[in-house]
Amino acid sequence: MLAAGGKRNIYLYNINFTEIDHIAPHESWINSIVFSNDGDKMISSGEDKMIHIYEIKNQKIHKINTFSDHTSTIMSMLFVGDYIVSGGLDSTIKLFEKSLQKSV
Repeated sequence: MLAAGGKRNIYLYNINFTEIDHIAPHESWINSIVFSNDGDKMISSGEDKMIHIYEIKNQKIHKINTFSDHTSTIMSMLFVGDYIVSGGLDSTIKLFEKSLQKSV
Protein backbone atom coordinates (compact mmCIF):
# COMPACT_ATOMS: atom_id res chain seq x y z
CA MET A 1 0.00 0.00 0.00
CA LEU A 2 1.14 3.55 -0.75
CA ALA A 3 0.42 6.81 1.01
CA ALA A 4 1.50 10.39 0.36
CA GLY A 5 1.79 12.34 3.55
CA GLY A 6 2.29 16.04 3.94
CA LYS A 7 4.78 17.77 1.73
CA ARG A 8 7.03 15.56 -0.44
CA ASN A 9 6.80 12.16 1.30
CA ILE A 10 5.69 8.82 -0.14
CA TYR A 11 5.37 5.84 2.19
CA LEU A 12 5.25 2.13 1.32
CA TYR A 13 3.42 -0.14 3.79
CA ASN A 14 3.10 -3.91 4.03
CA ILE A 15 -0.19 -5.76 4.48
CA ASN A 16 0.00 -5.22 8.27
CA PHE A 17 0.21 -1.42 7.78
CA THR A 18 3.83 -1.34 8.90
CA GLU A 19 5.99 1.21 7.09
CA ILE A 20 8.68 -0.58 5.10
CA ASP A 21 10.14 2.30 3.07
CA HIS A 22 9.68 6.00 2.35
CA ILE A 23 11.14 8.61 0.03
CA ALA A 24 10.84 12.37 -0.48
CA PRO A 25 11.29 12.85 -4.24
CA HIS A 26 9.21 15.96 -4.83
CA GLU A 27 10.02 19.59 -4.18
CA SER A 28 6.44 20.42 -3.22
CA TRP A 29 3.05 18.84 -2.48
CA ILE A 30 2.21 15.46 -4.04
CA ASN A 31 -1.17 15.31 -5.81
CA SER A 32 -1.22 11.76 -7.14
CA ILE A 33 0.43 8.36 -6.66
CA VAL A 34 -0.50 5.33 -8.77
CA PHE A 35 0.62 1.69 -8.99
CA SER A 36 0.99 0.00 -12.38
CA ASN A 37 -1.36 -2.93 -13.07
CA ASP A 38 1.41 -5.47 -12.41
CA GLY A 39 2.34 -3.74 -9.13
CA ASP A 40 6.03 -3.47 -10.08
CA LYS A 41 6.04 0.23 -10.90
CA MET A 42 4.64 3.37 -9.36
CA ILE A 43 4.31 6.99 -10.48
CA SER A 44 3.90 10.20 -8.50
CA SER A 45 3.18 13.79 -9.47
CA GLY A 46 2.48 17.11 -7.86
CA GLU A 47 2.83 20.84 -7.66
CA ASP A 48 6.51 20.72 -8.69
CA LYS A 49 5.43 19.82 -12.29
CA MET A 50 7.35 16.52 -12.14
CA ILE A 51 6.33 12.92 -12.76
CA HIS A 52 8.59 10.39 -11.06
CA ILE A 53 8.64 6.71 -12.04
CA TYR A 54 9.71 4.09 -9.51
CA GLU A 55 10.30 0.37 -9.31
CA ILE A 56 9.28 -1.54 -6.21
CA LYS A 57 11.84 -4.28 -5.53
CA ASN A 58 12.67 -6.17 -2.35
CA GLN A 59 10.28 -3.93 -0.41
CA LYS A 60 12.20 -0.79 -1.45
CA ILE A 61 11.21 2.14 -3.65
CA HIS A 62 13.75 2.91 -6.40
CA LYS A 63 13.34 6.03 -8.55
CA ILE A 64 14.13 5.15 -12.18
CA ASN A 65 13.13 8.26 -14.14
CA THR A 66 11.62 11.74 -14.04
CA PHE A 67 9.53 13.59 -16.62
CA SER A 68 9.27 17.37 -16.51
CA ASP A 69 7.21 18.21 -19.61
CA HIS A 70 4.35 19.99 -17.79
CA THR A 71 4.53 23.73 -17.15
CA SER A 72 2.14 23.74 -14.19
CA THR A 73 0.87 21.51 -11.38
CA ILE A 74 0.04 17.93 -12.40
CA MET A 75 -3.34 16.91 -11.04
CA SER A 76 -3.77 13.30 -12.19
CA MET A 77 -2.07 10.38 -13.94
CA LEU A 78 -2.72 6.80 -14.89
CA PHE A 79 -1.09 3.82 -16.56
CA VAL A 80 -2.67 2.87 -19.90
CA GLY A 81 -0.94 -0.19 -21.33
CA ASP A 82 2.65 0.80 -22.08
CA TYR A 83 1.94 4.49 -21.49
CA ILE A 84 1.52 6.98 -18.69
CA VAL A 85 -1.11 9.69 -19.26
CA SER A 86 -1.04 12.86 -17.18
CA GLY A 87 -3.17 15.98 -16.93
CA GLY A 88 -2.14 19.30 -15.48
CA LEU A 89 -3.27 22.80 -14.71
CA ASP A 90 -1.33 23.90 -17.80
CA SER A 91 -4.42 22.67 -19.74
CA THR A 92 -2.48 19.82 -21.37
CA ILE A 93 -2.63 16.06 -21.43
CA LYS A 94 0.76 14.40 -21.80
CA LEU A 95 1.57 10.89 -22.98
CA PHE A 96 4.77 9.14 -21.89
CA GLU A 97 6.04 5.79 -23.11
CA LYS A 98 6.76 3.78 -19.97
CA SER A 99 9.15 1.25 -21.51
CA LEU A 100 11.28 3.83 -23.33
CA GLN A 101 10.93 6.28 -20.45
CA LYS A 102 10.38 9.26 -22.71
CA SER A 103 7.51 11.54 -23.72
CA VAL A 104 5.75 11.00 -27.04
